[in-house]
Amino acid sequence: ILGELAPHAPGEASCGPHATLDAQGKAAPLDAERKRAAIDALARSTGVFFTGGDQARIMDVLADPELLAAVVARFATGVVFGGTSAGAAVMSARMITGVGDFTVIDGDKVEVRPGLGLVEGVIVDQHFVKRQRQNRLFGLVLKHPAERGVGIDEDTALLVSGGRRAEVVGKPPLRLERDVG
Repeated sequence: ILGELAPHAPGEASCGPHATLDAQGKAAPLDAERKRAAIDALARSTGVFFTGGDQARIMDVLADPELLAAVVARFATGVVFGGTSAGAAVMSARMITGVGDFTVIDGDKVEVRPGLGLVEGVIVDQHFVKRQRQNRLFGLVLKHPAERGVGIDEDTALLVSGGRRAEVVGKPPLRLERDVG
């Protein structure tokens, strides 16, 4: 991914820490040295991007209170945050883990856990149409009617500004703007 950023002439681009998995496949917390390096890099960042993979693993690493506080504080200063796939899923407070029975529209059959909460009042789902994830998002919105469901599909993005204004951009050329709060 760093090579893909080169044409955009970033001052610096670096990868954050990779999760080390424990015997159960859960991401282990960072050791003190790796955590300090991540917090220091975050303090210098002007943008933060979460890649795809497993959103639960991303949040396993960010479950460390000091690291999570550093991420949220950096976002609060106006640093741009982005993500693809699992990296998009972690943006909402109520994060879909990917575990559950998605053959029915039933929010009780969808496993969720806390995400970063950077996009308030919104549940983010990814690969929405491509992987037929409508049932899980519809079920959660029905269960939590105060929250809006946002399904992001391939080649689309949700750009949120000011914590309230959302714009959908992507392929095929489409554009939709709306207040999310």
